[in-house]
Amino acid sequence: MPEPAPIEVHKALADDTRYRLYRYLRLSGRPVGIRELATRLSLHPNTLRPHLRRLEEAGLVASEVRKGPSVGRPQTQYVALETDAREGRDHRLLADILAGLLTSPKQRTRAQELAREWGAYLVGRSAPRPGARRPSGPNLAVLQEALAEAGFTPRFRRTGTPTIEISLRACPFRDLLDEFGYDAALYGHFGQGCIHCRIDFRLDTVHGVTQWREFLDRAADLVVSYGGSLSGEHGDGRLRSELLPRMYPPETIAAFARLKDLLDPGRILNPGVLMDPAPGSRLSHR
Repeated sequence: MPEPAPIEVHKALADDTRYRLYRYLRLSGRPVGIRELATRLSLHPNTLRPHLRRLEEAGLVASEVRKGPSVGRPQTQYVALETDAREGRDHRLLADILAGLLTSPKQRTRAQELAREWGAYLVGRSAPRPGARRPSGPNLAVLQEALAEAGFTPRFRRTGTPTIEISLRACPFRDLLDEFGYDAALYGHFGQGCIHCRIDFRLDTVHGVTQWREFLDRAADLVVSYGGSLSGEHGDGRLRSELLPRMYPPETIAAFARLKDLLDPGRILNPGVLMDPAPGSRLSHR
């Protein structure tokens, strides 16, 4: 199939409904029927069909007819196609051309506002596309995209009104457990994002202790990579003080030390907590 022309891609995705359709198909990573699309986007199937045809014409979506498991008409399924970014686009030249059209202070002010809106949208997808209708309730599309980018491969399924079941078909932490051959029970407090777990560490051999230390370092790096905290709900103490440099930059650790020296010059209060933890302190306090 020939690569779609960039201008056709831009035209197809300039419409907000088509953009939402394409994004949902990309995040799903599987063929999706018109009924599911209509439910997820809260639009009538007849409204979506011409938009899907336009995405097909632009080379962004493919469709195929599949016979269902029960008796009835075959259903058309849609799937997003991968497109390679083309080199040689001169965005700076385009920006210079458009900037030349801004002749009044009011136009320049509006252009700056739009630039900030597009920046917020493009950086984190945390804001709707400029000019798009803002959702009245929770923006599940943003949540789904964030979970997908984090590697959880989410699937959203509406089980009632207003209940939506969210299934995570992958978990980087579970993958790390499997890599080390550990099993774990995960529990509370999921709603607050403070996860507790019981892991079957094997600390009765030298190899088991070495593997345990390596796992904690890898798990700490994983948590920090997602912007999480190692501190949990009860602070750091001796168990996690050794890991703090993985979460905080050296400047912050040095600031902790300066504050400690001001309040406790002799460092006689809780020695080895936060500041100057003894190597291997995690094991000696298990």
